[in-house]
Formats: sequence, C-alpha cells, structure tokens
Amino acid sequence: MIISLRLRLDGNNTLNGGAGDDQLDANYSTGDNILNGGDGNDSLSASREYDYSASFTSGDNTLNGGAGDDQLSVNYSTGNNILNGGDGNDSFFASGYYDDKKAEGRFGNNIFNGENGNDSFSFVLYTSPPSLATQTVDGGTGDDLLSVSYIYPNGGITSTFNAATNTGSIRAGTDLINYKNIEGLHISGTAYNDLIVGSNGNDTISLYGSSSGNDTIDGGKGDDLLEGYYYSNSSGGQGITTTFNAVTNTGSITSGTNQVSYKNIERLNISGTDYNDFDCRVAMAMT
Repeated sequence: MIISLRLRLDGNNTLNGGAGDDQLDANYSTGDNILNGGDGNDSLSASREYDYSASFTSGDNTLNGGAGDDQLSVNYSTGNNILNGGDGNDSFFASGYYDDKKAEGRFGNNIFNGENGNDSFSFVLYTSPPSLATQTVDGGTGDDLLSVSYIYPNGGITSTFNAATNTGSIRAGTDLINYKNIEGLHISGTAYNDLIVGSNGNDTISLYGSSSGNDTIDGGKGDDLLEGYYYSNSSGGQGITTTFNAVTNTGSITSGTNQVSYKNIERLNISGTDYNDFDCRVAMAMT
C-alpha cells in the first residue's frame, strides 16, 4: 500500500498503513502529521527534497514503524519530529540541508527510538544551523549502529562517552547528537580539530588526513578501526609519518602540520600519498 501526501499541506494528518509492506509519504507537508506503519516492512517519510529554495517542511511529525524492518526518514525536515522504530531491524535517516538564501543550515530537534531489533541511525549534517539543534537517539535493545557525517560544520567534533551508562554525545558547532544504547559508531571527522571517543562496541572513525586538523581519537572498548585518507594533487602535498607504541596501544599519524593522536585502536587503514611515507607501526593487526 502506498499512501502519499505530496502537496504542501498545512493540515494535521494521520496515515495508517496496516499489516502489509506500506509506503507512507508526507513529504512537503507543513502540518503536524502522524504516520503509523503497522506490521510489515514499511517506509515512512516526512522529508523535504533538496531544491535550494527557502521553503521547507516545518511540521512536527510522529513516525511509528511498528513491527517489521522499517525505514523512517525526516531528511531536510526542520520540524521537531519523533521517530519510533518498534520491533524489527529499522533504519533511520536524518539529513539537514543548506539554505542558500540565508547562508545557513536548517534542522529540527528530533527524537529517534530504535526499540527492539538491530537498528541503524544515519545522520548527514550539512552547514550548521544558526542555533543549537539537538538530535536524541535511543538504540533500545539489539546491536545498533549510529553513523554521523558532518559536511560543512562551523567547528570541530567533540564527543563524549560514559562506558558505565552506555551514553554519549557528538557535537560539531551547533549540531549536537545525544545517544544511548548504541553498540557501534561510525564517525567521519571534519577539517577542524576533532576530539572523538568511541563506544563500548566496534567503531569506525574516518579521517581525511591531508586537511583534517589536529585530532585526538580514543577508540574505547571493542574492535575499532581508524581510517586515514591522505592525498596529494597537482598543487603538492606532504608525506605521512606514523608511530605506534605496542605497550600503551597509542600512536600518531602526521602529515605536514596535521596530526592524529590515537589510542585503543585495534586496526588501521591508511591510504598513503605520492610522497615519501614513513611507517613505524609495530605489533598491530593491520587491514
């Protein structure tokens, strides 16, 4: 079943999917909508497609996936939305967008509840909004993954993690994500100085080293991967030098004036440059 509200409606609508595999779409609506997927593998969307205009989806929507493996999306929405995955392995998508007329990012304050199952939460955050925008994520039970990528932030990443309570936060400029019950992180670094702390699970941290600032990485527990992408071009570049201390499980990666200091990382995946790269890592499992 496909139920769609594709007009710029300002009413408050309720869409009920039923027991099958449903697609419920309230894109472009500025009203406060409720989308109930019910049983089955459903796709629920209250988004706004990117078109560089000043108009945007501003309603406060509630998306309930119900039982089944559901996809819930609030891409480009500036409303304050609540997404409930329900039972099953659910996928959540949230992406801010850039308002070229105001030269600023726009994103609402959203709540994401994974509930039961192995859920994935994907955030692609563009230019930071003018004021703090907070995303609240609760993975619930299961093996849950949180992926975060900042495209044009107005500051570096600062993340925290409390291993005892399995709670943490990830912030870059005015974009903030508070999370709990997440078993794995995938964080892409910025061009600023980043401070990134991993979770209790298996994390992936990706850095684009030739322009990544001076970063500090702590993988935490689990089998953690640090990816570093270094490149050179027609304008030139720098080689890379790495160090590693097997006793303390600490190391560094240096390219020009940019340095990554890391600890509690079990695997490295480093793409070298066209220059003379020096590698003195020892006693580490390499990819």
